[in-house]
Amino acid sequence: MGGLGKKGSHVGMVLSFVVFVTFVIFVYSILGPSVFSGQGSSEELKELEKNLAEEISGNFSSLSVVIENSGLGDCVIFTGLVDGNFVVVKNSNGGILNSEFNEGVLKVESQGENFLKIYSSEEEFAFSGVSGSCLEIGEGDYSIGSSREQKMIFETRMRGVVGEYGADYETLKEKLGMTRDFSFSFVLDDSEEIGEISSAGKEVYADRIPISYVDSQAEIKSGFINIRVW
Repeated sequence: MGGLGKKGSHVGMVLSFVVFVTFVIFVYSILGPSVFSGQGSSEELKELEKNLAEEISGNFSSLSVVIENSGLGDCVIFTGLVDGNFVVVKNSNGGILNSEFNEGVLKVESQGENFLKIYSSEEEFAFSGVSGSCLEIGEGDYSIGSSREQKMIFETRMRGVVGEYGADYETLKEKLGMTRDFSFSFVLDDSEEIGEISSAGKEVYADRIPISYVDSQAEIKSGFINIRVW
């Protein structure tokens, strides 16, 4: 009887092991196509991450100005102060002020504020134009505080590259230097997801990268890039 008990326990162990292995194979068959790791995956994902980040990035400059002359009224004109195609101006509380920028001439409805923060880039910002008359401000009427120029990801470019993916995938694939197929999406600060993650094939390499980006009001926000390569 003792020998039979041992034989039964061995059979039970073998059956349990077979059931476990079958379960593992089943789980892998379901999840395997979604997440895969390896040397190839690392290289392809890094290449897509690097080239995609470059595609959606641009120069972003900020400059603080203190108006010393309080007798200039509520609207002032700066000439040659900032570069770039688009400008947005904010007050000390971060509120956006009405402004216009054209060929190096910046008009700002300062509303009596003596501290201005000016942001400029090649990407378009949301702003309102100037409606009243403005006075030219001389170099002795203001002082420049901190200034900074950096490379940043822009929400406008994220939306643009998603549009390119849908309209002309093959051209974008060549532009990004990809030999394998891929998809991507961007998750914004408010959880909105731009683009669509898709895949075809057994071996799918995936990653999720945290980013900082500039929105349409020159605010720096946090988000993610989701990428897949197969």
